[in-house]
Amino acid sequence: MISITQFKKVYEKSPLLFKRLLGYFLSPIPPEFLYGKNFRIYRAFLKKSQWWDKKKLEEYQLQQLHNIIKYSYENVPYYKKIFDERGIKPKDIQTFDDLEKIPFLTKDIIKKNFHKLISRKFPRYKMVYVSTGGTSGKRLYFLEPAESFAIEWAFITTMWERVGFKLSDIRIVVTDVPIKGKLWEFDCIKREWRFSPFHLSQKNLQKYIEKFREINCQYIHGYPSSLTVLAKFILNNQIYNLPKFKAVLLGSEPVFLWQKELIKKAFNTRVFSWYGQTEKVILAGECEKSQIYHIFPEYGYIEVVNSNGKRVSQEGEFGELVGTGFYNFAMPFIRYKPGDWGQVINKTCKCGRNYPLLTKIDAKRIVNMIVTKHGHLISTTALNFRNPKILNNVEKFQFYQEKEGELILKIVKGKNYKADDTLKIMNELNNQIGHAVELKIVFVDKIPLTERGKQKILEQKLNIENYLQMSK
Repeated sequence: MISITQFKKVYEKSPLLFKRLLGYFLSPIPPEFLYGKNFRIYRAFLKKSQWWDKKKLEEYQLQQLHNIIKYSYENVPYYKKIFDERGIKPKDIQTFDDLEKIPFLTKDIIKKNFHKLISRKFPRYKMVYVSTGGTSGKRLYFLEPAESFAIEWAFITTMWERVGFKLSDIRIVVTDVPIKGKLWEFDCIKREWRFSPFHLSQKNLQKYIEKFREINCQYIHGYPSSLTVLAKFILNNQIYNLPKFKAVLLGSEPVFLWQKELIKKAFNTRVFSWYGQTEKVILAGECEKSQIYHIFPEYGYIEVVNSNGKRVSQEGEFGELVGTGFYNFAMPFIRYKPGDWGQVINKTCKCGRNYPLLTKIDAKRIVNMIVTKHGHLISTTALNFRNPKILNNVEKFQFYQEKEGELILKIVKGKNYKADDTLKIMNELNNQIGHAVELKIVFVDKIPLTERGKQKILEQKLNIENYLQMSK
């Protein structure tokens, strides 16, 4: 049976007429049935588990850790090897502290051991190929169960309920959604109006506002950078007759306090933000009572470590985030470092959930922004190669910008690189950024690493801070 993830991929590649016909037939179906059995199971589970006491949550986490560790040792060659090399057996991991016996997993390790990290037991036909946004300069490709979308969506929608969201609610979305040749379109599966973040010119912004009024929904969801542009336009043009939004939902980028205040002022509503990654090891969001990030203990196990790899627990202490995901049995990630940082907070929230709390998540991550012809900012996370095969003959790549509205893509060719690859890459990116940025491809012999041995996805010569300040 086809999964909701596989169905969505077919749907997104389909002609507009087919999408409209499908939407007509699917619209009467309640969302909880449209997203499948796993979605319903996890939604029902989270409605209860979010109110468990701390002891019960920790017992659940330990059981989930035992399950994923035992499974990985028995079915994943990479984990069998590192456990045996260290004389560790799954039964040796009895407490949270015992996790420190297992080495960290990094993007480089995954790339070098890709096939060894794939479960020998999990059916290949139930796996899907995914990639991260590539903030480290080379996108991370990995496998996950086809059911992951439904499970993830159960967590996300449960989190949004903290600001009144219902499954039947329609949203406006301004993120890196695939829209071909249009400013917006409706997704009948996720019940969302998708607006392109690549065409935020003054002319189009007015069209967006008019469409917002026509749709008249209660939630708007987008990148902080995109909604900052919209907020500035609304305030500068003194636009008051907007729909009465219940909340603005911010994700996929670090968000600054001044951005939240600006967006709140423009849309006259609560601004709700959350943190997650494509790798799906940590998920955290704000709540009804605060703007502190509440980490889902049902989603994965989080550690916060210092530069020496030791756990930090002092109030206000910064550390690197480490996550162990509970649901990816196709390619398990145990003690994985996504490259993000957070600040520990040892408090209990007034909302009543006994969840671990963090503040200032992503405080150490470099914000990679591209400046459009109009002086607006687009995050590099939006430039996502949706067809990974396009990069098969690319050794490395990096974006470079020194002028507004002009973007250079530096490519280190692989041995089988052909002229046709250039055309495919240009078409892929131009379909996403349209006329907002002029793209040029330049071939280089190598792409220098940073002082810490990392490769940046964007070499930005413009002063992004100036553009951020201009948006205030």
